[in-house]
Amino acid sequence: MTHFTPAEAARSRFPRGLHQPEGSFRFSMDALLLAAFARLPQNGRLLDLGCGCGIIGLALLLAHPTGKAVGIDISPQLIECARQNAALLGLEARFNAHCHDLRTPLNAERLPGPEQFDLITANPPFRRTNQGNMPQHELRQAALFETAGGLPDFVKAASFFLKNRGSFCCIWSSERLAELICTLKKHRLEPKELLPVQARPGRECGLTLLRAMKNGGPGLKLAPPLQIYETAPRPGAEPGLTSEALEFCPLLACNAKR
Repeated sequence: MTHFTPAEAARSRFPRGLHQPEGSFRFSMDALLLAAFARLPQNGRLLDLGCGCGIIGLALLLAHPTGKAVGIDISPQLIECARQNAALLGLEARFNAHCHDLRTPLNAERLPGPEQFDLITANPPFRRTNQGNMPQHELRQAALFETAGGLPDFVKAASFFLKNRGSFCCIWSSERLAELICTLKKHRLEPKELLPVQARPGRECGLTLLRAMKNGGPGLKLAPPLQIYETAPRPGAEPGLTSEALEFCPLLACNAKR
């Protein structure tokens, strides 16, 4: 009979079983897609802005055994969960997290210094405060709406912490893509790769994965859309995930139909 250590057992369940604060916005498919899209170089250092429970950084550390990661989030509760999740997975030696509001100075003593990271990821809130129904719980508000910092705060922080020629990867609303590109270029982050995400056949691509390079030269690659769900087999039936989506992001299997 095979016996697993607690960390091995937790890794076998990942991304299930992570600690998340009661009432907070649970990490979604967006975070898993971003973790699959981002590329951490060997021995690279990752910073995840708005890290939440740590899902993106932890996924990248599991995929890249030589990497190290830091998370920053405005919520002390989420930072505590991120640290607990790192310990649960046996990654506490390679993962650290800091509570900080990105709207305040970035040279705080407890934070890493400027230009320390090879890769920075972010899944910023992209709903404006007047767009849709506001959740009652403040953690859900901050995850979905620009109530505690918006796109300029995340991009400014990414430029501050990213090494020259390092990569910034994010997932963002396709509807606001022009705003994202303008903000990136303002902070010396040159868009290099776009991957539109299409939920179902015939639908608009509501989300876009983007990679930018700090001080990079011009040249943008537009990839074919990534389709997430198959056509439903019959009206009213739940569609399954496409083989393309599962190949791109195997972690999506946690939501696959059984």
